Amino acid sequence: MQELDKAVFEANVSIQANFVEIQLTWGARKVTRKSENHLWVG
Repeated sequence: MQELDKAVFEANVSIQANFVEIQLTWGARKVTRKSENHLWVG
């Protein structure tokens, strides 16, 4: 039973890590897009 809990816990951790990574990637993409727009306007 403990092994199963450990496996579930590890799966949740990796899912959360992936989610954070995706959010960071999208955030960075938004920032770069904003600065690109400023370059075009400027």
